Amino acid sequence: MSLLETALKGILACPECRGQLALVPTGKSLRCGGCAAETPLVEGIPVFTRGDPGPQEEEKRFRDAAAKNQLGLPGPDLLETAGRHHCLPVMAAHARSFRKRFSERDWILDIGTGYAWPWREVTEAPWVIGIDFSLGNLLLAKRLLEGSDTVLLLCADAARLPLAAGTMAGAWSAQAFQHFPDPIFRQAQKELDRVLRKDFLLEFHHLHPALLYRVLCKLRGKPLHRRGRCGPFETNRLSLAEWRSRWSSFRQERSKVSCGYSELFFHPELGMRPHPYPLGLERMLTARVPALAGMIARQGVLRVEAGSR
Repeated sequence: MSLLETALKGILACPECRGQLALVPTGKSLRCGGCAAETPLVEGIPVFTRGDPGPQEEEKRFRDAAAKNQLGLPGPDLLETAGRHHCLPVMAAHARSFRKRFSERDWILDIGTGYAWPWREVTEAPWVIGIDFSLGNLLLAKRLLEGSDTVLLLCADAARLPLAAGTMAGAWSAQAFQHFPDPIFRQAQKELDRVLRKDFLLEFHHLHPALLYRVLCKLRGKPLHRRGRCGPFETNRLSLAEWRSRWSSFRQERSKVSCGYSELFFHPELGMRPHPYPLGLERMLTARVPALAGMIARQGVLRVEAGSR
């Protein structure tokens, strides 16, 4: 049984009416048992995104166009592309640590999965559902994952998750929520509240306005964008205190919010991409000298959790 067929048994749900989905006999789409809406499958990827333009339509077109230019690249070149925006050793280590917090019966969600590269070495449960509103990104992710049946890719919006209530044990995101306009951000929080179980763990990584980065940008005469539109994107580079305030009321009666830093020495915008990356030094600084880490970190890490996980 494929991972999609497994997920159709109580995990996936129609984003319109929350009805149960089933694979049609032709195997080319999913049909809702409630409203009869059909979801096409493109190379095996369910496409739940609507046709009408939304507040992120320009970003979606940009990402699809960028992905189209990468279609002929082999896996190592796709990783190189991802490595221009994320420090792969750091983020892969965070992804492994995150997965270890869950059992083999769990499902976890990756919001804005892009190429889904943090999960390319996943060979067993817990299963990952990677959603992205760019079908182009997901087609590249499918190539990079090379037929993996432990990561289910869905073309969907974070504000309209095609998931049944209370089915996700956790959610991960790397630099996705920072691009959500405020209405999308609030609706995505509501959707997470709906689909998460009572005990859960969230881990979100965001660009951080580190003091070092601000000073270097100023010295080089490069403006540092902090909030609002930046080209085709909404980009909010907020402090950890600001991110904490945005999540402090999420299931407030049971949840605990904690923060940290990552990608201390990786600043590709400034030409800083150390190889090999001093991952051990980063872990030491973030654990023992968080004030110093915060002055140089490219990313903030926010965690929200409830239960004994």
